[in-house]
Amino acid sequence: MDGGCFNTDFAAGVDWLRKAAAGGEGEAHFLIGSADEQGRGVLADQTKATEWLRKGALVGDAASQNALAVRLAEGIGTRKDTEKAVEWFKKSAEQGNYQEACNLAIHYIRGEGVPKDYVTSLMRGLIADVNATGIGCLEGIKKTV
Repeated sequence: MDGGCFNTDFAAGVDWLRKAAAGGEGEAHFLIGSADEQGRGVLADQTKATEWLRKGALVGDAASQNALAVRLAEGIGTRKDTEKAVEWFKKSAEQGNYQEACNLAIHYIRGEGVPKDYVTSLMRGLIADVNATGIGCLEGIKKTV
């Protein structure tokens, strides 16, 4: 899809990704969802993007879980459901996605989709900051409070 040695052809890239997704490739679901979201090779369609991300999340792709959680938290292409968003943030974080550990920290400190819990928020923020340099999760949490 990015061209590389060839001319960029997003439509052909999406066709190949659909074949990979049919074979169960989670990252392909994520990339198709991203294409639908941005209108790259297909018409932009937020609902379809969410559907593809949900499929990727269900096969265990951490990036799809993350993107689906964000869409659920904000109600993009789907009904807003903060509690479901937190479930997907947790699944992604359990796979080592430290940005999601940070998102969880913010949800716990605000009490969005989960009861307010400052200890859990601090724990998730520390996990994110210790394992992924450059996130600055705890700094971001301070700004949200």
